[in-house]
Amino acid sequence: MTDHQVEHLVKMAQQIALNMAAEGDAQIDKTAAHILKFWTPAMREELIEYARAHSDLSAEVQRVAEVLAKDS
Repeated sequence: MTDHQVEHLVKMAQQIALNMAAEGDAQIDKTAAHILKFWTPAMREELIEYARAHSDLSAEVQRVAEVLAKDS
């Protein structure tokens, strides 16, 4: 994927997490479930790799990436 595509994935993940904020304690699990359901494995892997290499993600998306990495 290009850098632009990865940046777009990061932006989408952050938006999904924001939309799930109303879920309270379930925000991380529901965001991860949404990404597992609708994103391809390659998209998920790009997010996981980005999270491992960068520190600019929101805390929520960082945790989502950790959950996704465990499920991979």
